[in-house]
Amino acid sequence: MTKAKFITFEGADGTGKSTQINLLGKYLESKGIQFVITREPGGTEIGEIIRNWVLYGEHDQLKPQTETLMMMAARAFHVENLIRPALDENIWVIADRYTDATTVYQGYAKGMSIETIHLLNTIATEDLEPDMTFLLDASSKLGKGRIGSRQLDYFEKQSDSFYDQIRRGYVEVASNSPERIKLIKADQSIEAVFAEISSHLSPWV
Repeated sequence: MTKAKFITFEGADGTGKSTQINLLGKYLESKGIQFVITREPGGTEIGEIIRNWVLYGEHDQLKPQTETLMMMAARAFHVENLIRPALDENIWVIADRYTDATTVYQGYAKGMSIETIHLLNTIATEDLEPDMTFLLDASSKLGKGRIGSRQLDYFEKQSDSFYDQIRRGYVEVASNSPERIKLIKADQSIEAVFAEISSHLSPWV
């Protein structure tokens, strides 16, 4: 039996992460593979409380440092109580965002030191890295168009220039970790995007 894998999805809002995560879940289920789907911030009761505060609370009170540390607290609890236990039970973990998101959102877009974020990520995860990360890349026009009229969180309300900073940050992060991060153009059809994802995972399933 193949050892359980830790798979993460990254990308700005509206790039189709949720759709592809659901498709991957159905794909793994068809192969008889046990898995759990989770998200960051979130995934645990404490993580969801932090998520709700950061995304929908009085966000203007938070400095980037405070925001980053809240994300790290949620992540440390998430890794300790959900991600590692699942992997230890040979259950795949599929996560909507992980450490790369903090590097991009709080680092590239909001000015926190990238080196500090890397150090904090190492502490919070105890060096647990994904086996593979899928970065879904799309323009701000496409991404915001897909978000539509749903209730927007703090980050989704930001300007096109903020979205573009996020996109550039993700592309740079991907260029620094080409073996782990697979950049996929999200302006393709849903089927075409998933075909790329499944092709990368085929050696493991």
